[in-house]
Amino acid sequence: MQNASVWTEKVLIPTYGIGEAERNPVFLDKRVYQGSSGKVQAGAGV
Repeated sequence: MQNASVWTEKVLIPTYGIGEAERNPVFLDKRVYQGSSGKVQAGAGV
């Protein structure tokens, strides 16, 4: 059986700064998932 090691340490993860909010953000209207086409695929039993 192998030994396991556990430790704690502070980690700094660099991220982008927060910019100003978009007045008109780019969202697709009336879609459950952003980018979905809304087309329905035929099922196997059709």
